[in-house]
Amino acid sequence: MINLEIKDKYELQALHKALMESKFNPYPLEPVVQSSPMVARVMNLVVDELEKINWVTDAERKLRKLEFKNGWAEWRTNPPEDKIVSIFKRNIAYILDLEIESDEKLYEYLSILVAPYKLDKSECTRLLDLAKSA
Repeated sequence: MINLEIKDKYELQALHKALMESKFNPYPLEPVVQSSPMVARVMNLVVDELEKINWVTDAERKLRKLEFKNGWAEWRTNPPEDKIVSIFKRNIAYILDLEIESDEKLYEYLSILVAPYKLDKSECTRLLDLAKSA
């Protein structure tokens, strides 16, 4: 195991922002980042830590237009729809293959794509339908 020391909440927030930019970039230099289970795991760990300290910047509140009454738990369940639909569209060929294979594998893959957001199956399905029709 490797321990990574993060000095304070500002460095943690900076790491979070860098990961989000990389993962949800509409023109990724490394598309594999968007569908990597390892990247999804790290992103979830970062948001788990942000959730523990329950710290949200004013800029984040303004940007997302959320009150964050429930902190990061609320943030995680309210992703920007356009970013999710976009990442689904970029991975649609593989998604369609998984859709034929099994619902469980499909939802597992969609969960990796949307990480660190947490969406239930019905919301994933709704956003996937938007991606297919776009």
